[in-house]
Amino acid sequence: MATATCPYCAAELEKVPQRKSKCPICGQPIYVKATPEDRQKRLMTESQAADAEARWERRSIIQHALGIASSLGFDAKSVERDLAAAADVSKAIENLCLDAATNGKDRYVRRLACFQLAIINAAQGSDSFLLFLEQTRVHELAELKDRGIRRVEVRPGDLSKEICRRARARSAMDIDEALRSPPIPNPMCPRGMGKIERGFCICYFEASRDNPW
Repeated sequence: MATATCPYCAAELEKVPQRKSKCPICGQPIYVKATPEDRQKRLMTESQAADAEARWERRSIIQHALGIASSLGFDAKSVERDLAAAADVSKAIENLCLDAATNGKDRYVRRLACFQLAIINAAQGSDSFLLFLEQTRVHELAELKDRGIRRVEVRPGDLSKEICRRARARSAMDIDEALRSPPIPNPMCPRGMGKIERGFCICYFEASRDNPW
């Protein structure tokens, strides 16, 4: 920008601002920003700058969602096109995960989708996060059973927490018993996520070392 004018009063500026400053004529704050669509920085009003920030945030959410979509087996280009047109990107991502949790090609994909839904609901402060964590562990157990595993044990998600260390000490159990009454996720876990202060248990199941073969 060789020359510049105030985006409010159109007064010619002696120096081109390189960062947020005030117009010497009208006193309004001048912002220097780019947008995802135009990487060339330009002078903006406060409202224009807020809009630019919202566009960057939306782009960041979409890029994160594309990573999730790829892990769930969706076509990235199709998802990017749908999200770009969505009025509510966060809701569109949630619907994408709900679809995968129900219709995913295998248990692994459905498990990943359930865990993402747990994160989404925790970010919203919804208690439904725990239901999706439970479904995550049920899919985990079913995957192990499909591999012929007959006994499982709980592995701690965070050994720095006493409740996780106690979970590690729990003896191995029959996999069908675990499926009937999964001991995890533990709703008393002190670990929080998003707007949830506790209960976001990340302990998981693995094959026990005393599996009968």
